[in-house]
Amino acid sequence: VGPECARLRWSYAGDDVLGFHVYQRADRSGLFVPVRRASAAARDMMLSRLRRETYYEFQVSAENAVGEGPRAPATAPVRTLAAQPPGPCAAPRIVRVRPSAVKLVWTEPEDDGSELVQGFSVFCRVGEGEGEPQLCATTTKMDGTGAFACVVTQRLRPGSPHRFAVAAANSVGLGAIGEWSAAVLVPTAVDESPS
Repeated sequence: VGPECARLRWSYAGDDVLGFHVYQRADRSGLFVPVRRASAAARDMMLSRLRRETYYEFQVSAENAVGEGPRAPATAPVRTLAAQPPGPCAAPRIVRVRPSAVKLVWTEPEDDGSELVQGFSVFCRVGEGEGEPQLCATTTKMDGTGAFACVVTQRLRPGSPHRFAVAAANSVGLGAIGEWSAAVLVPTAVDESPS
């Protein structure tokens, strides 16, 4: 069960089935309504577009050459979940390093928490240790390739190694900080070679 979905599984012993019919009822009241038809080989189905934080019950019936048989007893009520903050992002990729700026790109997290991702916070760690992550930028800008991009200009210390990570946010809140990038040395103005 998720915020807007539920997986339904059933068993059937006969071999004369042509398909299955799935019915659902919301909030433990009213009639069961047909929602989908499944193939004869199916024994499970992901039901989507359900309302969040709602109780659902399901019934399944089999159909053979004679017609649709009786429905199985209803499942126990299951409650869909509330939306959550997004999951963690994969480590960002560092595409350009200057003494005063580091450009990063990354993609959205696999899990959006069942809400549209609205923005990102970029964190950095400076130095060799595992110090506290420092917020160094926020953005919603895409780089034109379907990935998101940000140029970090705050909290940089030229001559020191830096690692970066991204957290996604939706209407529920900020998700967990994702994977950290490999360390990159931010050059001093003297160290920087022309590119």
